[in-house]
Amino acid sequence: MPALVSVCIPTLGRPLSLARCLNAVAANTDWPYEVITEWDSFDNRQGCPRTLAKAVARSRGEYVAFIGNDCLPQPGWLRAAMECMAKTFSDGVGMVGFNDLVWPAPRCLHFVISKAMLPFLDGEIFHTGYSHVGCDDELIARCRQARKYVWCADAVVEHHHFSEGAPFDRVYAEAWKEEVVARDRTLLAERAERMGFSPWLPK
Repeated sequence: MPALVSVCIPTLGRPLSLARCLNAVAANTDWPYEVITEWDSFDNRQGCPRTLAKAVARSRGEYVAFIGNDCLPQPGWLRAAMECMAKTFSDGVGMVGFNDLVWPAPRCLHFVISKAMLPFLDGEIFHTGYSHVGCDDELIARCRQARKYVWCADAVVEHHHFSEGAPFDRVYAEAWKEEVVARDRTLLAERAERMGFSPWLPK
């Protein structure tokens, strides 16, 4: 029996975008899954890492697939990733980066990861000290450091990102405030030096 994957979608605003994302998951997923949608709010913003952590705490799967509400998973996306997981890691424990058609390999913003990686990651997928920027850089770097990361070209999750022409909406404006980004990048640099990984700072 294939392992259950918990598709976790931290969400701030964007009800129409979320609906399109959920419809794409339902139409294009041919692997056992559940969907966990966890809401953040503009009035008491927690940030993506903390919102994802709440979703993971509610999840039942052996694996967590993280996607944003601005993503449209394409046919076979999750099966491709899970088959890549099995082929790459004999113990089935690792992280597989999705191809979001924005960032080239090996960079990814969305992925599926085994919950068995959590002890290595201090119990959380994204370090919850970050607000938004840098959390994925650290995660990729640490998993690569442990030789537990692979990028899968066939696991396509179309990402409608502002860098590719999507509207720079209120959600992006919150995440990319100058002072928030500066704080996140400082934290990433500090943690990279202390923990001995090479950060990939966003441009």
